Amino acid sequence: MIRGWTSPWDGGNRRALSVALAAVVGWDLLALVHELVIDPGNALPHPSAPRWLSTLAGSPVAVLALAIAGVIAATAYARERRPIGSGALALACSGVLVEAAAAHGSGPYRARFFVGAMLLGALLGRVWSRIVGDGEEARAAEAGAVAMLAATYVGAATSKLGGAGLAWADATTLRAVALAHAPIDGASPATWLAHAPGVARGFAIATMLVQLSALAHPWSARTRTITCVLLVGFHLGVATFASIGYWQPVVLLLAFSLPWPRWIPRLRAPTLPTLADRDPWSSALAAANARANAVIGAIVLAIVAAAWLLPWRRYTDLHHRPRGLDGGDSQPREPLERLGPLAVGDRLAGGWRIDALAREPTRAMVVLRSDTRRRAVLWISAPVPSDARPSPFDTSNVRVSYEGTDAREFEAAARELSDRLDAAATSTGAVAAWLRGG
Repeated sequence: MIRGWTSPWDGGNRRALSVALAAVVGWDLLALVHELVIDPGNALPHPSAPRWLSTLAGSPVAVLALAIAGVIAATAYARERRPIGSGALALACSGVLVEAAAAHGSGPYRARFFVGAMLLGALLGRVWSRIVGDGEEARAAEAGAVAMLAATYVGAATSKLGGAGLAWADATTLRAVALAHAPIDGASPATWLAHAPGVARGFAIATMLVQLSALAHPWSARTRTITCVLLVGFHLGVATFASIGYWQPVVLLLAFSLPWPRWIPRLRAPTLPTLADRDPWSSALAAANARANAVIGAIVLAIVAAAWLLPWRRYTDLHHRPRGLDGGDSQPREPLERLGPLAVGDRLAGGWRIDALAREPTRAMVVLRSDTRRRAVLWISAPVPSDARPSPFDTSNVRVSYEGTDAREFEAAARELSDRLDAAATSTGAVAAWLRGG
């Protein structure tokens, strides 16, 4: 029983929410198979990744086995067949593959975090309801899921405030993000934002306020719908100005936050009496609530302890915050006009030119733009002697990795860029100096 809590799904068949969660889990699993097996690319792997994650990422058989198990488990969850066990298996398969993909490439794709958080919340809600015995397992699962969804946004806002502080909302942060992720010629939204510091500052402030508004998201049908509109608007803005599509949380927000049962009659369900309806103030129910709260609290504490104490926490902290400073504070990717022998606007072979340069603590991004407006992204770093997947553009002094698997279109430009870097780098230390700003 959840007293005083209202939902857009009150009076509706909440099995649709299980289907929505399972569908997004399946979506992510298929995308991970594509990323790790079909189109693995040649991105720079993280040097501190645990060996077992790197081995898993390089094994198509293991990836396919986990993905198939996860899809089967997600299907069982959608049909509400042993939902706690099937949901836990789907969550485990998805989580391992997400981490394998992060270790394999340039970092985690954070849009995949939302469904995992919501599925964990739904499982905790189901456990709580079964201990209480209130007959509202689906409703408790929904409450747990939306609470975890809200927590992801609040966490994003507090990490900005706790890392860069209010300075995150200055006039440079979103302008740097827009140019780094969506460098486009001509009159594009990214270009416009890069030259509008006042608007960029306003958008940055709005970003933090909208993410913090998620504090109100779980508590009632009205606040959930209002914050859903704000958060979906935020994601659409990110997609417009930075070409970063966080579509998984958009789908989940729309599914869980709008009154679909009022709009679609077939989604309605009869209201059945529950233990809470029959005896809302009984001492037995109060004791059951206390037991359930204690069990869920212990589970949450165990999860938090595992996250803090497991030996690969240092790796996840570094890799999940790839633009982190030594002290752990976050900073935006730094746009550059020059990097060693390279400069924005330099022409390269095959009708390509350097459209943007940006620096991170351990690597630099080079965005190429062709005369036909095609785009390619290269990553410059010091070479990794033990790398099992070298790039064809690597030299003894410079590592030049790229996104995607087919480099034929920009091969001539990448080789010219690699030759320029190698000629200017008398040793691997030169690359480190460029990344430090020397």
